[in-house]
Amino acid sequence: MISSFLSDDTDHFMEIIVQKRPCPEAYYGYKSSNSWHWFGAGRLGEDVFANSFKALVDGNLYCLLDPLLIDSFPDVLLEKVRDKSALGRINKEDNYVLAILIMLPTVGSN
Repeated sequence: MISSFLSDDTDHFMEIIVQKRPCPEAYYGYKSSNSWHWFGAGRLGEDVFANSFKALVDGNLYCLLDPLLIDSFPDVLLEKVRDKSALGRINKEDNYVLAILIMLPTVGSN
């Protein structure tokens, strides 16, 4: 089921929810330079990026992260966080956290 579609002047972003057992999983497509790139973000309610993408502006994805799930922040993205100490200051009782993913063009795309 397509649950959301975001678009700016040049890029598109689609969220698809796949009904899997024991719980649904979210998959995403990002279209830039006429090429779709697909990735998974984990299980809803268990992984911090699943169902977190809220806006696409100037090629950047804006996310609202649940502080209860911040411990599931993927290692591959943790390496790219500009201020890693910010994640350590988040308490489980805090409000949702705004994160901006800067989407870079894929090398070799058309």
